[in-house]
Formats: sequence, structure tokens, C-alpha cells
Amino acid sequence: MLSKVLATRLRKVMEYVVHVDQTYCVPSRLITDNVTLTPDVLDLSGSLGCELGLISLDQEKAFDQVEHQYLWQTLEAFVFSSGLIAKIQVLYRDLESVLKINGSLCAPFEAQRGVRQGCSLSGMLYSLAIEPFLHRLRSKLQGFSFPGCRDVFKIVCVCGWHNGLC
Repeated sequence: MLSKVLATRLRKVMEYVVHVDQTYCVPSRLITDNVTLTPDVLDLSGSLGCELGLISLDQEKAFDQVEHQYLWQTLEAFVFSSGLIAKIQVLYRDLESVLKINGSLCAPFEAQRGVRQGCSLSGMLYSLAIEPFLHRLRSKLQGFSFPGCRDVFKIVCVCGWHNGLC
């Protein structure tokens, strides 16, 4: 229940915090916009003779890779209130996991990274966690613009439940 309440609050600010080129788990943005934009950019750059680079990153088990301490620091850097961060931390405090190996469960261990699959907050937390990396890429890339369009495309980011492409 707490995660749903927090997700509702977080959903209201995602479009202001996460850059417009990232559409995953941001209300009013559609992943399909970026899925269809990618081939358009590639086709146009080819017809105009522009050099264009494409990087495809597949983060295997991306949700499992988010370190909690990094996530808290990222939320602080985005100037989320300490109260909201503390409430999110409650969901991850004293979190234990067990592994099933060869049919047997191992002893519980403290989980220090990962956002919970299926939790209503997870997608938004993941999008926030990768935003500093994407910001760094944006600051280093020249970008590409369509003729007659003032927008410069530097990154087309597509993330999905089962994979992430940026």
C-alpha cells in the first residue's frame, strides 16, 4: 500500500525530473515514440549523408543492478524531500533475499541493491537511477537535428520491463 501511495506522488513529478528523451515510466510519454524515432533518425541521417553513431546497451537484470546507496544519493541530487526519500527507504530497509540453488534455498542475506520487480515504484526508481548516466552522455554528445526542427536529438532512450536500450 505504501509503495502505491509513493508511486502516485512520484508519478506527478517524473516529467519534470526526467529528461524528455527518456520515456520509460514517465506519465504523458510513450515508449513507442522513441521506438519509432530511432529508425527515422537513422534513415534521415543516411539520406543527408550525416555521420551518426548508435550505441545499444542492454542492461541484463537492470532492476537488480541499482545500488540502494546510489539511489538515495540520486534522489537527494534531484532534490526530492528527505521525507519522501525516507519513506522509500522504509520499503528497502532490512530487505533480505534468498537464492534457490539446485532446488535448495540458501540462507537469507541482506540485499543492498535492486529495485523490486513488479513494485509500482520500481520503473520510476530505475528511470531516476539511470538519469545521471544519460545526463553525462547528453553533455558529451553533439546531437542531431531534423531539417527545419530546432530540437537536437542526442539520445533516444527506450526501456522496457524485460530489457533496456539507451
